[in-house]
Amino acid sequence: MGSAEIDTEPALSSEDMDAILKSGALLFCPDGEVIFRIGEVGDCMYFILDGTVRLIFDGGKGFKLLDKPDFFGELAFVMGEHRRTATAVAETQVRLAVLDHKTVDHLLAVQPRIIFSILRKTCVYLLSSEQGLISDLKARNIELRHTLDYLRRTKEELDVQELLARTDNLTGLYNRRCMDMQMEKLMRLANSMGDSLAILLTDLDGFKPVNDTYGHPMGDVVLRQVGKIFQDTGRRTDLPFRIGGDEFSMLLPNMSGSRGPGLCESLRRAVEALPPVVPETKLRVTASIGGTMYRPGETVAEFLDRADKLLYQAKREGKNRAVWSE
Repeated sequence: MGSAEIDTEPALSSEDMDAILKSGALLFCPDGEVIFRIGEVGDCMYFILDGTVRLIFDGGKGFKLLDKPDFFGELAFVMGEHRRTATAVAETQVRLAVLDHKTVDHLLAVQPRIIFSILRKTCVYLLSSEQGLISDLKARNIELRHTLDYLRRTKEELDVQELLARTDNLTGLYNRRCMDMQMEKLMRLANSMGDSLAILLTDLDGFKPVNDTYGHPMGDVVLRQVGKIFQDTGRRTDLPFRIGGDEFSMLLPNMSGSRGPGLCESLRRAVEALPPVVPETKLRVTASIGGTMYRPGETVAEFLDRADKLLYQAKREGKNRAVWSE
């Protein structure tokens, strides 16, 4: 496609061409004249006596050059009620023999061999075009697969980048950015659909001495242990987060208020049951937890503020305790 092709194989004998010339009408076209356009109804076919004709396909993306003794436009007779599949333009000054339906019927009756030769040539051309189309479709299919593979890889890379942007590297929990996004979404659902929503805020007691005495690597071990507790304690639909140094939280969609106190207590006990930070010492961490249900219509700041006040109530009351309020 896009390059000139000149078919030099004789389509018809000189005797056949003489018979066609005697039967058909003559047409002279100067250089550049349009003989027919793509989409027009075909009612005749053309035989080149002198000159060259350019057939232009597919909006000008491909073309074919024909010269004596080629013919074109024969699909008008092969297919009937046929619309032109190309635009034919005189590449040079051309002289053409034009056959209409009446002339073709006459030749079929008196010299059927001519019509047979035309049909045979047409079938070869159509078969070649079909094979070219199949090859083109195969090439386009390979290109499409490569494009889809590229898009898939790009999406996977974006998914990984987005996941990393929403994940705490140390614990594997979601981070504060993710919590803010999920809170807004779940609060919208609560306001529009009447879904329930709860939040737990957790602060570790006695964590600072761990870092001060044994260093941040030991503190990281404790944070990972607590992160595992948050991952294992909730339902699959619950969303655990590490939102600060030793601060954790959990969003609980579609949770009844009656479940809240028990979940808070389960988390508190699980943290309390962790082994000493260093086996030969009694240094442990515990958790203070504040939890509450979302009240439809309140803002994110109001929702968090109520949970935060409950957390600090647990701190004031001696730490290592859970305070729940609906």
